[in-house]
Amino acid sequence: MTENIFQSILFEHVENFKYSFKKASRERFYDPDRKLLRHAGEFGRLRENVTKEFIRYCIPHYLEIGTGFVINHEGDISTQIDLVVYERNETPLIQDSEKQFFYPAETVCAIGEVKSVLKKEELKVALNKMAKNKVIREKVSNTDCEIVRAHGKRELNFDPVKNDSDRILSFLICERFDFNTQNLVNEINNYYECEVENRNKHNMILSISDGLVLYNFPGTEPTEVKYSPVPEVNGEAMKNIFLQPTESLPNIHFSIFATYLFSRTKSISIISPDLAHYFDRNVLGSVIIEG
Repeated sequence: MTENIFQSILFEHVENFKYSFKKASRERFYDPDRKLLRHAGEFGRLRENVTKEFIRYCIPHYLEIGTGFVINHEGDISTQIDLVVYERNETPLIQDSEKQFFYPAETVCAIGEVKSVLKKEELKVALNKMAKNKVIREKVSNTDCEIVRAHGKRELNFDPVKNDSDRILSFLICERFDFNTQNLVNEINNYYECEVENRNKHNMILSISDGLVLYNFPGTEPTEVKYSPVPEVNGEAMKNIFLQPTESLPNIHFSIFATYLFSRTKSISIISPDLAHYFDRNVLGSVIIEG
């Protein structure tokens, strides 16, 4: 069989995603007479749901996708996140009376933001939001939870500061950039606030129309380009790369995005959360909880 089945199916998903995200959603909610969106909230939710369907195809089957907030045992809480990729079997159902979901940082593999047409200032806000939300997992190392890798291998050391596989992966998906991207790879590090560490910067930025922003693989020869979704290796910041589609390869940015989203979410550490750490010590008192 000469046909590449996986590629064929992926590109079918890509074309359906592009149509639903760019055209179908706008046709449903855009008022051409007033040149305004009708029901902007519903428009955003539709795009989030369309993106979830696409992301579902790009991650391991045992992972689930939700919307809500990431929390840790020290009481930190993220801003609301459009897409939360988590390990379903290790995640307790934490939902408040307003139907908002909260995910322990221990079981979260990735977070994603879904945007429409992005101006430069809006991109800056979104990137800093994701970076600050990723920090929430770094405090997990202070617990004595059992560490379980997604593929079943058990590890003793958990260090999200040093190990990329212990960090949450972050990605942003938008329809297109509404600014000149000619110098984007040189400017983008300046979009972050000064306190943001390199390790917590974006992993991938996918613009449906424009391309994919990611990094150069460390140690690559100057004349050779290899891609990586890792912003820092051994404490060294990686060089930004903007991979743009061509006439002969119109979906190359989707292919690379899907490849890395699968491989990276598969390798992110999964921890079985100890819910005792989430209780106030005054509530538990002197009670001893043993396995």
